[in-house]
Amino acid sequence: MNAPFSIDWQQRDGQPCLPPALPLEVERLTWRAEGGPSTALLGGSLDARRAGFNLPAWAPDALRRPLVIRDAAGEACWWGYVARVEARQGAAGAVFDLERMANRVAVVYAPRIKETRWIGERVFTPWAENAASIARYGRKETVLALPPLEESQALALRDAHLRRSALPAAQPFTPPGAAAPGDEVQVRLVCRGWWSTLDWVYPRIAFGWDGFSESAQTSQSLGRMLNSDHLLAQGIRAGYGPFYLGEVGLSARLVGTPGDALVVEVCADAGGAPGTALASASLPAGAISPARCWLRFTFPTPPLLQADTPYWLRVSRSGAVNTSHYYQLFREGSDPYPAGKLRYWSGSAWLDLAGGTSDLNFYFGALQTRAARMVELAGSAFGGQFLSGARLLAAVGGYATYFCDGVRTCRQELLDLLNGGTDGRRLLAGVGAARELVIAAEPEEDEVDWLIDPRGVIRAPDGRAARLGDTLVGRRARFTAGWLDGAALLQRVEWTPRGGLRAALGMP
Repeated sequence: MNAPFSIDWQQRDGQPCLPPALPLEVERLTWRAEGGPSTALLGGSLDARRAGFNLPAWAPDALRRPLVIRDAAGEACWWGYVARVEARQGAAGAVFDLERMANRVAVVYAPRIKETRWIGERVFTPWAENAASIARYGRKETVLALPPLEESQALALRDAHLRRSALPAAQPFTPPGAAAPGDEVQVRLVCRGWWSTLDWVYPRIAFGWDGFSESAQTSQSLGRMLNSDHLLAQGIRAGYGPFYLGEVGLSARLVGTPGDALVVEVCADAGGAPGTALASASLPAGAISPARCWLRFTFPTPPLLQADTPYWLRVSRSGAVNTSHYYQLFREGSDPYPAGKLRYWSGSAWLDLAGGTSDLNFYFGALQTRAARMVELAGSAFGGQFLSGARLLAAVGGYATYFCDGVRTCRQELLDLLNGGTDGRRLLAGVGAARELVIAAEPEEDEVDWLIDPRGVIRAPDGRAARLGDTLVGRRARFTAGWLDGAALLQRVEWTPRGGLRAALGMP
């Protein structure tokens, strides 16, 4: 192996193991601000006649094995797993690639409903999986998004895809460059950082939007008559949580020209009726149409609600009742929302409307803190099957929608959260040597830790060259030539035998 590296090889369960039975040299290492260690290319060759080396058996066994690359001082500088094995003998080549593998498959599709045209909302099939492949390599999912079809067709396509992709089979390919000598097998390992495994799982949380949102047919006045419709309350209860109530929707319209506002309050339960108000939101009459539409009420400070606990949405107008100018909501009397019921204030007590079987046309949307969702995505139940957890080094404010539609990977969801702060400051995430996802704030413009010379060499302010074990990506560096004002974020750093450790300027 070329200096200055040594490699710790591991079995898939993390236990140390012997190195591969062929000499390998480090050809390139890369690190990115997004994720930390990104790619390691290792290459070597051996005589094809060497006894005891069976490439078709060895290559699938090498996949997903962890490795840690250490510098000359023995310090860990790159860590990840074997993601791809390329082999070449003469002009022929074969590749074994985890990128092409999927051992857990679902289909999302629009079911065919025969109306004036084919219509339908997208639905998910249940997952189909290969347990042996999951046990060997870990859970690697894919979601196939397909056009409208029958359920039986979706299930058949799902199962066929799983049969084809559950195990990393050899695929022929034509390697670049000159052909290898006839008796020599050239092997190249493409290794990925653990950050990439967040793309192996598609998080789906099927709840977080609740209520009765199908079009109700019965109108319900609000603010027209005192002691009959000037105060309404819809009971709610969720079977999950705790969660933050982010918004409430009401199907409503104007009657006449009221000049006040429509008000929604979230209230605790007090003996089966609305109690203390926890949050309030309103919409002025000028923002409400005389035609029926959905109104969205958002809470600047979302209240925290508990699972399996009754609450109330108390609805009123901010002004006095008026028989000509009021609001009209909609309801249904067949108990469409069994978790709650609609009540009205009689002037002395809260009474059930229509015997307690009516519900408003409404919905509510649950939120989770942004920090909690980040930690959840990095947990073993979702994308962190190979990670040890998550650590937040920065204050993470804001909220994320509780519901997750399941058509994007954990990494894609996490990137949106990293960039979605309300303070305008981006967060960066990387996987450390202990496989912990570390989330920190992007450095400020004046937080400059490194210098970059015209050749891309990275140096400390005292002039020493950066070392492989230094924290470089995600830090700011200033160009020593002075032609560029300010400091740039080190987005990508690479090491090659010829160029050494450099900032990869102008490269994706």
